[in-house]
Amino acid sequence: MQHIFHGRDFLPHGIQQRCFTTLVWDNIDFAEDDISGHGTTHSTNGAMIQRCQPISEQEPTSNTSVKRTRPRSITPSATYIPPFYGCGEKRGPQGIGHNINRLQNAHEDALKEPQKLDMAYNLIRIKYAEIPGWTGFNTVLSSVPQMSVVAYLPVIDSNPTQMGTVQMILKSSISYADRLDQEVVVVVFDQAIYAKAQQIRWQNAYLDILNESELSSAIEIVKMLHVGYLCKNINEPLQNSAFNNLVASFKEFISKMVKENATFAFWASYEEMVQQLLFLTRATRTGNWELHLAAIRNVLPWMFAYDRTNYVRYLPAYYLQMCDLPETHPIAYEALVSGEFVVQRNDSYGFAQVECDLCIEQTCNRDAKSKGGIVGYSTNSGAVLRWFLTQHECSAIMNECKMMAGKSDLSTTRVYQILV
Repeated sequence: MQHIFHGRDFLPHGIQQRCFTTLVWDNIDFAEDDISGHGTTHSTNGAMIQRCQPISEQEPTSNTSVKRTRPRSITPSATYIPPFYGCGEKRGPQGIGHNINRLQNAHEDALKEPQKLDMAYNLIRIKYAEIPGWTGFNTVLSSVPQMSVVAYLPVIDSNPTQMGTVQMILKSSISYADRLDQEVVVVVFDQAIYAKAQQIRWQNAYLDILNESELSSAIEIVKMLHVGYLCKNINEPLQNSAFNNLVASFKEFISKMVKENATFAFWASYEEMVQQLLFLTRATRTGNWELHLAAIRNVLPWMFAYDRTNYVRYLPAYYLQMCDLPETHPIAYEALVSGEFVVQRNDSYGFAQVECDLCIEQTCNRDAKSKGGIVGYSTNSGAVLRWFLTQHECSAIMNECKMMAGKSDLSTTRVYQILV
């Protein structure tokens, strides 16, 4: 009810001021049965994400009294979307990436340790079948980050693919930053909304084969890596000169075979693309910002090669703007480097962080379309408004009950038990 009395930009429960915050916005559609296909629900969901130390004292509750009446419905206030008069002629980004070497990956060093770790996993898995999968392997070796707080924001009853809605989202994000007493705030969209937001910003300035002599050495390396994994200390074996020589020999073999065999070159290119996806996944699971940028830079040529038009258009701009952050937005850069671009939703496992836009799909949008959501009455504006005003608290209670009953989706076993 506080959103009704204090306005749309009132901070949700559990959100703290002067704590770095990420705002996530996404569309949520309900394809109601309709003969004409018109009048279906297309709304905009928002979520606020923080990773702060929990407050010790209890927050004061509102003393606003509400007169009890027989009607239980809430009359929704009309959602006013300020008119958008267009960006005029489309413009591209101006003044970004002047100090960036576009021909080289400035974050190449961030790829070295993940490459070694993946090579170690492949070698161990070949000899020791009881080793878990790639995710379980990395989970065993990872520490558990601090959990994130995810709070829902009031729904915007408007389609986020409209420029006016995107403009309102940007202005609302600035308003939330003011209420949070934050100089900067990170805003996350999917690609469709991101493209429109960038058009507004650019217009308005808002904002590796081994021979027999090497084989015995390789087996010893694998045993050494296996012992390091079991002891959860694999970094020391990765720095061993014998392992580095093995990696170098593997790369030389790949380079040679690519030039001699076209089929080998095809599958090597496929393996390289998969490797880049694993780099992106590792960057997200571990909250490694430099690895994220390095993987993005390596993915860019593949977007051009496979004619992915939207990513070709916006991904280079995204990469260059993120490279400029140390100079343009140092506060945001420090927060992203510390891992504030991902969300940790459990306190049991490491290597489990997810992207902000995936988080809103797993929380707000999932709750809205599952049992207890708004499926079945999404055309009732008053009922929808009441659901969104209370659902973040109801979801928290429901998740606590699931955890008490051992039914939480976050409590499933992610690592295979190693039988000795």
